[in-house]
Amino acid sequence: EIGDEDIDEMMENLRRQRSEWDSIDRAAGENDRVTVDFKGAINGEPFDGGEGSSVPIVLGEGGMLPDFENGLAGLSKGEEWDIKVEFPADYGVATLAGQVADFHVVAQDVEERRLPEIDEEFCRAFGVEDGDVSKLRGEVRDNMARELEQRIRGQLKQQVLDGLLQAHDLEVPGVLVEDEIRGMQESAVRRMGGDVNDKAQLPPREP
Repeated sequence: EIGDEDIDEMMENLRRQRSEWDSIDRAAGENDRVTVDFKGAINGEPFDGGEGSSVPIVLGEGGMLPDFENGLAGLSKGEEWDIKVEFPADYGVATLAGQVADFHVVAQDVEERRLPEIDEEFCRAFGVEDGDVSKLRGEVRDNMARELEQRIRGQLKQQVLDGLLQAHDLEVPGVLVEDEIRGMQESAVRRMGGDVNDKAQLPPREP
């Protein structure tokens, strides 16, 4: 069931999509964006992927390893810090898994997010020509309802497939796999407020 709180949360997601960033003269905190240069080394030796220039990182979004991201909290523009980062044992790069790296970081900028007001201009940006906020909320509700229905159908389909696989030794048809992948891709686009009919926002189907 789609409730008003769900609509409010999605509207906040849409605001974040349209947010702008303002440079600030204070230490970085949760939800701030820190743009950094960094160089990493393990046992004093540089490693592949351990160096970056003008990399924007939003604190709290989990875009970087926790040790690295947490180490940026409190950093101000122009400051240089050293951060110790432990790579997880199951890290995707085998040569780095379980290793401890030392990073030297330089803060190029610290910015805070500025969210737009939900007004007529905001609504027009999402295709509501007359700028009616209630219409935008209605479209959001409709989109979420369609996504919910698709998710329920997907779960039912998965239950059926699991039952078939338990009862029979068979190979799942490729078309079902492709349909499931496409459904997950479309759901991700909708959650981000995108348009599933826009081919540029979805990868092409496998031939």
